[in-house]
Amino acid sequence: MLWDVTRHAYIADGLGDRIRRLRQERGWTQTDLAERAGCSRRAIVYYERDGKFPPAPVLAAMAGAFGLDINSFMAPEEPAKKAALDDPDLLTDSEDRRLWKKFRQLKTLPERDKQTVLRTLNALVDSTQRAS
Repeated sequence: MLWDVTRHAYIADGLGDRIRRLRQERGWTQTDLAERAGCSRRAIVYYERDGKFPPAPVLAAMAGAFGLDINSFMAPEEPAKKAALDDPDLLTDSEDRRLWKKFRQLKTLPERDKQTVLRTLNALVDSTQRAS
């Protein structure tokens, strides 16, 4: 009984849609994926269309074919991460925009000067953190 509940939970998470999306992103046909996963094209159709749960060896082979570990392959899609508080707000924060422009200008400096600026920034930040 528990197996059926677990199985249906994964089906509800859109495994079939995920398989189809990953396959199409790579430009593979169902036959291509079937060859890589060691199953039939008909099985791939069944997993994608009906969202049925493939056997463990086929799941592992599919995850490997997609270049994913099994946990990433089986996990439901995660919502987009919110921006961290430390991320620059280039749209509304003028100070962040000003600093961002300066850092972009650093790219035009010779490598030796870039290293000097970075060492200076590191020393300043380290000394400020120690003083706090």
